[in-house]
Amino acid sequence: MLLQKTFTDEHFNRKVNQGELDQYLIENHHEAIITHADFEAANRMLEYQASQKNVAVGSRKYLNRYPFSGKIECAECGDTFKRRIHTSTHRKYIAWCCSTQIKNRDECSMLFINEVLGNKDNYLKILIENIETVLNENADKPTADIDEKLEELQMELLRLANSKEDYDDVTEEIYRLRELKQEVMMKNVAREGLIR
Repeated sequence: MLLQKTFTDEHFNRKVNQGELDQYLIENHHEAIITHADFEAANRMLEYQASQKNVAVGSRKYLNRYPFSGKIECAECGDTFKRRIHTSTHRKYIAWCCSTQIKNRDECSMLFINEVLGNKDNYLKILIENIETVLNENADKPTADIDEKLEELQMELLRLANSKEDYDDVTEEIYRLRELKQEVMMKNVAREGLIR
């Protein structure tokens, strides 16, 4: 237990002791809630989990509490945006702003998203286009993977048929992949219909 972390000055103001007065460390003052071994084991687990997520000690990563946390990147400096609550004279509002700009306005001049929204129609149009691009980017990948696998299986089927071996398993897999490809294509068409 560390004593005299804070003190009261001659004007009865409470202050944090920054070396003005001596501090006293008393070891084993009271029974611990958990053992030192449990404490160390918990710290090792936290360090392991952080290393698995590539989070360095003291890094600027934060919890992804909100849908856009860690997903919006600054076009100017490349840092992520953070959610902030701003207060105007009449109301409070949520704004997303660049982490670098929050720390030092001279390093990044990116405005808050609410300030950028002066032309809402144009912003909304760009946002919809960006969402469509992201959704369509990955839409064709599953069908391309299925096509590649189908081509491999068809080559295998030809090889088995020419050598007069049993090819029932390969044909069943080909039929299954064709049905799966059809389902994926129907989902893509349905999603495109919802987007537009």
